[in-house]
Formats: sequence, C-alpha cells, structure tokens
Amino acid sequence: MWDVGIILGGCPVACVDSDELRQKAREWIVVSGNMVDFYPVDESRIAETVIEKCKLLSEAD
Repeated sequence: MWDVGIILGGCPVACVDSDELRQKAREWIVVSGNMVDFYPVDESRIAETVIEKCKLLSEAD
C-alpha cells in the first residue's frame, strides 16, 4: 500500500476515482479539472497546491 496517491482527472466530476483505486493508498490527493480535493484552485496553482498537500501529508507521519 502506498502512503499517498494522486488521482488526476481532467473533468470536475473526478470519474476516475473509485473504491478499488482508493484501497491502494492510505491518503489521496484528488485533482479534478481546476479543483484539488474538491476545492477550486486557480489553474496556474494546481501543481503548487498538490506539492504543498504532499508535504503536509508527509509531515503528518
């Protein structure tokens, strides 16, 4: 099992997200359209936001 997984979906619905996939990691960051973890993020800040979330999750361990 992975510590952190990142789901990258092009649409805001996050249709690639599934229970089967969620079982492969303890924590998930979901990118769907211009949203990160279902919160709107300016498109120019998506990568930066994902990196920040990865750092926060790694510090929590």
